[in-house]
Amino acid sequence: MPETKRRSSYLILAAILFFAFVNPYMENLEFSQPVPYMFAHYSLFISGTLIGYSFFRLKNRLTTITIVLSVFWHLPYPFSLAASFWSYRIVEEASFLISGIILGGAVTSISWRVKGILLALWVFADNLLSLIFILAPDYYSKQNVAISPYNSLQFPFLGLAMILLMNSLVGVIVYLYTKRMVSSIRRIEKRPS
Repeated sequence: MPETKRRSSYLILAAILFFAFVNPYMENLEFSQPVPYMFAHYSLFISGTLIGYSFFRLKNRLTTITIVLSVFWHLPYPFSLAASFWSYRIVEEASFLISGIILGGAVTSISWRVKGILLALWVFADNLLSLIFILAPDYYSKQNVAISPYNSLQFPFLGLAMILLMNSLVGVIVYLYTKRMVSSIRRIEKRPS
């Protein structure tokens, strides 16, 4: 696929993912429902990654910013602030989009080993958060964080939904990686000796 066409398709997908969650209906829903709120994190991060990969080339050191911002916004108090107030929501959503842009822009300068480590850390952290939502939902609910708009009964379903989404995303990533690897092997085999 030519580079311009690939960039265009990535940009279209990024716009679809972005506007699927950054629109008045979904934004208002996120003040009362944690599933769209959390799925907006994935959507914005992936949108940013597609944009960063398509249009920027950044140093791999910058990925530290992505990790710090992602961890920060998933701590109970910042999580609840952004779930409850527009001003924090705007900063939070910008953080996820920018984090994705940074990772996407840096991904070509990251070794395969580090990419694997980052993927493993993401899967581990996401599954850990899912388990907290399922087994100890009070940490993120009104019962523990007074400003949280969510009650503890909403979090177990969110945790299950996250596990399903995470496994689907990892499956897609593994499929794309395997497809690329097989394609590379076939190209090498076709070369004249």
